[in-house]
Amino acid sequence: MSAREKPSSGLVGAGILIVDKEAGITSHDVVARCRKLLNTRKVGHAGTLDPMATGVLVLGVERATKLLGLLALTTKAYSATIRLGAATDTDDAEGEVLTSADASQVTDAEIAAIVATLTGDIKQIPASVSAIKVDGQRAHALVRAGETVELAPRPVTVSTFEVLARRDVPGGFVDLDVDVECSSGTYIRSLARDLGRELGVGGHLTALRRTRVGPFTLEHARTLEDLADQPGVSLDIDQGRADGFSASADHGGRSRGDQPGALARADRDEGDLCGDRSHRSHDCASAGEGSTRQFGDGRATGDASRVIVRERVDGDLDGCVDALAQVHECDGYPNTWPQNPHRWLSSPTVVKAWVGESDGRVVGHVAVDSEVAGAPTTAGSIAVSRLFVHPGSRGNGLSDALLDAVTDFAAESRLELVLDVVDDALPAIALYERRGWVYVDERLADWTRTDGVRPVERRYRLPL
Repeated sequence: MSAREKPSSGLVGAGILIVDKEAGITSHDVVARCRKLLNTRKVGHAGTLDPMATGVLVLGVERATKLLGLLALTTKAYSATIRLGAATDTDDAEGEVLTSADASQVTDAEIAAIVATLTGDIKQIPASVSAIKVDGQRAHALVRAGETVELAPRPVTVSTFEVLARRDVPGGFVDLDVDVECSSGTYIRSLARDLGRELGVGGHLTALRRTRVGPFTLEHARTLEDLADQPGVSLDIDQGRADGFSASADHGGRSRGDQPGALARADRDEGDLCGDRSHRSHDCASAGEGSTRQFGDGRATGDASRVIVRERVDGDLDGCVDALAQVHECDGYPNTWPQNPHRWLSSPTVVKAWVGESDGRVVGHVAVDSEVAGAPTTAGSIAVSRLFVHPGSRGNGLSDALLDAVTDFAAESRLELVLDVVDDALPAIALYERRGWVYVDERLADWTRTDGVRPVERRYRLPL
């Protein structure tokens, strides 16, 4: 370690650090370097960048690691270069070429037509070399072990996909410089792959730079070299909270209204945003006031998108699995992806379930269960389980609305509600206590995080 990389003397104040990641290192490498430079183990990052990518990486330092999951970080912007004329096994320039074709005859009009089909609300198959878990293992690990991985399409939003420049390259290739703005969970490599495939010539990503995550842009960012010269955070915890929360209206991200509870952890696995979860209730719950209103047969939130909460029917299960997959990608919940997610959602122990629906798409879910922590609930009680909200639908009080449905059902059935929540899920705990839930006790969980640690779970009940 060079002299300039020695840990800073004394403690660094809590806050948000925006790093301009260089190419060739992982997001976890950045975290490790920052831990040394800032002389603290308490550093975590929100979202990952591929090693080849550069640009904005948002980190939390000290107490601000708990803040990352509360910020409006669900929209992202990128500048990228797509090469038409070759498809690779990783959908980027680091993979082996699978097919090639002369792309020089592809017209600008043809490119524009396909780009239009890849813009808006689309179903995207994630890149196989990704951090998505398949039967408990990362997809990229399975691919590198020689296994074939087939990932299901997932709903994403590409709000902007603009071709800025075209360059014809010797060898029959065409390079496109593009700008993309999209929801969390969108793979730019997949856009490159799909554009090339639909044009019939193949395509892959050759360069990627993230220019914005939520409200944080390259203007906020510091290189690791800059940080070595002058260790410190970009924004103190109060300013980071103010900027992150106020940006939700501008960028469509989540705000105080609907937050994941077990937030970014300094010791989590690469690719996890909000830490590990058990197979029980997901703590993507609101830490603030969520307004709801009744109409028709459903409950709609006060948001203009009119998210309706209604009882789940069999036809909702595919949509529930799609939403759960996005939550798993974003937050790591469930801790281990179930082999049969349809069966997991409709377990025989599930007594009743509700969904949040927006524009005909499932964006949230909650159930009541006859078991808690793997054991039957006591007489006269029932457990809240499988509570999750799509990352793109947080910030409109949907968690509150889903819990309202559960509470109404319990009141009508004269049942006491119980639930378990990990003890570091502070926003979720704040929500439950605000809603009148009462702390009962706590114990080591009967499941482990991916780092092998058994977290502590608190038991809460909602009296009749």
